[in-house]
Amino acid sequence: MTITRPTIFWIAISSLLVLVLLLLRPILMPFAIGLTLAYLFVPAVERLERVGCNRSLAASILVLSLVLIIAGGTLVMLPAIVGEIRFLIAEFPHYVARMQSLVMDTSRP
Repeated sequence: MTITRPTIFWIAISSLLVLVLLLLRPILMPFAIGLTLAYLFVPAVERLERVGCNRSLAASILVLSLVLIIAGGTLVMLPAIVGEIRFLIAEFPHYVARMQSLVMDTSRP
């Protein structure tokens, strides 16, 4: 089986594109999330437009409701998160001691 020059070219271009996307992932992720949310909210915005809202008002309503849902979820979860952090702080010395005993024990593989 022989590989032709165009095949090698497209494999190299694809590999380079994947490498660039991996390197730029932290920068591109907010844009990808924004595009996904915009794509998902289009039907809701169009439905609010049919009801009689302005398009910018409909988009603002949806964004504001999303922010309120995220803030509400954060407020509901905050006591559990604080409790878990307190538990971790209280138990951390025990974890460190356990790890030290495991590392220092030469009889274990």
